[in-house]
This record gives sequence, structure tokens and C-alpha cells, in this order.
Amino acid sequence: MTPETEHSQGRPLGIPTETPSSLPGILPVGSQVPGTWNVLLLFVLCLLVTLCSQAAHASDGKLVAVVVGIGTYAHLPEELSLHQARSGARHLASIMEDRAGFDEVHLLLDDVATKNTLTSLLFDTLPSRLGPDDTLLFYFTGYGVGGDFDEPYLLTWDVNPGMLQETALGLDEIASHGASLSRIGAFAIITDATHPGLLNGLPLIGPDAKDWPEMTDNFFALSASSRLEIPVQADFSTMLADAMAGAADVSSDGLISAGELHRYLLDEMLQSTGDQIHPAESGNYDLGMVLGNVRTPAGETPSQQSPTLKDLHPPTRHPGRTRRITGASFLGVGVALGATRLAYWLRSRQLYDCAWEGAPPPEGFSSAQECETKYVDIYESPIHGLLLWGAVGFGVAGGTLLVIPSSRGATVAWEAPVPF
Repeated sequence: MTPETEHSQGRPLGIPTETPSSLPGILPVGSQVPGTWNVLLLFVLCLLVTLCSQAAHASDGKLVAVVVGIGTYAHLPEELSLHQARSGARHLASIMEDRAGFDEVHLLLDDVATKNTLTSLLFDTLPSRLGPDDTLLFYFTGYGVGGDFDEPYLLTWDVNPGMLQETALGLDEIASHGASLSRIGAFAIITDATHPGLLNGLPLIGPDAKDWPEMTDNFFALSASSRLEIPVQADFSTMLADAMAGAADVSSDGLISAGELHRYLLDEMLQSTGDQIHPAESGNYDLGMVLGNVRTPAGETPSQQSPTLKDLHPPTRHPGRTRRITGASFLGVGVALGATRLAYWLRSRQLYDCAWEGAPPPEGFSSAQECETKYVDIYESPIHGLLLWGAVGFGVAGGTLLVIPSSRGATVAWEAPVPF
């Protein structure tokens, strides 16, 4: 009697005694696993329906913006005026309404941008009218302080330099309104609040993106510069307006995502400042968070539109679409191999139970001896190992191609490339 059919306590010699959950058995080609493929097919269909539903609803809901531009302050010296803040905010608001598909744009300039007015609009009025399908974007250009000693504030028009904690808008105060903001599907904050100058001996360094706490389940923060970087001659508002007008839509799908926006602004700021200033981002946001829905103004052809920075400085073309398609294909092969091995393992478990646990023989087998013989054959087969390593290899390769950082680490490949 051969070793394959000798028995030791009811099991063939050389076969481990572990339970089937630890055995790597496979299903012979042509075998049927009742229900297994149906379950796998149902899972794949549900996954596809979910992805398609998310894509279909990516641009649903309202896009609402609060744009604040403060050029002069009630209690700050005249030499600290930021006239470009007011004009930049006005231009950005116009672009959002006319080109970026925003349903509502609330523009607060200078003396309108008081602390009470801003907090009431941001945390009471708008959250009460917006829902889980909507996006709220808050843009602030003006002064900030405290970013250099981990207690940053945004300075509203009526701030009192001698009472910053009481009259300025602190990050902790904004974060305390997380409950009201959580009603909204997505919340984004973009700030340009670091500028040259001193206020009562304090550098005018506002918060950078990394300072913001995660206030909602889908929160995106972007700042014109990274920590302790002070832009001198960079016109961030104009770059942001150009991005919203369509320059950031490098995927050409008509939508401006958070990842695309950061990548575009990072590239433009680095080019404008000689690699000195790096816009920062943070948050627990979905990479596909929509922050703009590009559309051509009625009656205006693309050739009649004003040029943007994208026209003047076209972004480097990357084989992004090829990379995404290849990555998705590899990942699909990995999933298929993994599903096949799972089906083989399920049949292996049936054979094990039939041979040694007294379970009835599965379809195609008439006795426990047949189950035992087939189980021994498949246990010694190398196919289960090939399936396992194939699933792992293709899965890792596909995932890497889909989620590979850009050359500057600005965003992931799904958002960054320009299609060919």
C-alpha cells in the first residue's frame, strides 16, 4: 500500500491533521461548488453597482462657497492693508459662479467679514440648509497669526489686536462646530493667511493645512504655503481662480477634485516661487471630493474664454490613463485568482469533511474513499500555491499602479495625470 493511501488514525500519512480552515486545498478543474460562484458574482456586481453609483453621484448635490477677502482691518495699522486680498476674493467668487458650477457663492469683503457674520453663516445658516450630498467650501484670504507657536487664528475684520483670543477666529473655535458641519457631505477649507509683516511683534503667520483638526467625515484643508513659509510675491488667489476655471481639471472629466486642485496649485506655486513655497493639504477627505464642476459659459466657445495658467503653462503629460487601466487590469486578475483559490478551498473543505468527518459525499463522489483519494491528489498539487502568489502579486502590482504617488508627492495617480 502506497504512502498516499496508508492510514494513520483514519488519515493518510503525510497529510496534516489541522482543520480544513488551515488547509490550502484546491478545486479540480471542472468541479462545481454549489452557490460559491453565485456568491462571488453577486459580490462583484454589488461592488460595481456601488462604484458606478458613487461615480454617478460625484457631481450631485449643491456646491456652496463662502469666500472671505479682507484687505483693510478696523483696528490694524494702514500699512498692513492687503488690497490684493479684496480683489482676489472678488475675482475668485466670480469664477466660482460663472465657471466652476457653484450653486451659491457668499462673498464677504472687509467690513462685512466680521467674526459674528462669518461664524453665523458658516456654522448656523448654511449647515441648516445643506445635506449629505452637498459640499461647502470656505476660502479665506487675509491675515492670520499664531501659526508659528501652534495657536493659529484667522483675523476677521473686527479683530482687536489686544484681545486676540476673544476677537479672532481660532481653529479650536471652528472645530467646536463640527457637529453642525457633520450634516454636510463634504467640507473644505482653503486659506491664504500667511503674509510678510508683524502685528504687536507677532509674525503674521496663519494656520497651514496641517493645523486643522478633522472636523467632519469628509474634510479637506489646503493652505497657500506650508508651515513657517511666507509667500512674498505669489498671487495665490489668481492661481486658485485659474484652477477653478478649469486649469486644475487635468483628467478632463469636467470635475475638479481635491487631489487635482492640490496638485495643480503645488506645481504652479513651485514654479512661481522657484521651489520655495509649497501649498499644503490635510484631512480625511475622499480623493474624488468634487470642488468644482467646470462648464462653458452660455454662448461662449472655448476659444473665446480668457486664458488661464493651464493655457500658459500646460502641465507635464504623464501616461496616467495607461497606468490606471493597467493597474485596474492587474488588480482584476488578482481578484479573479483569489476568488478561484477561495472556491478551490471550499471544495477542499467538502472533501475533507466527507473523507474524515462523516459528511455526505459531495456531487460527483460516491464514497469517503473517493473523497480521500481526490483530497490527497489536490493537497500535493502546486496549483494552490501558484494561485495564492498570483493573487498576491497581481493585487500588489495593480494597487501600486493605482495608488502611486506623483513625482512630488502631491496626490495619487488617479487624480494627477493628464490623459493622452
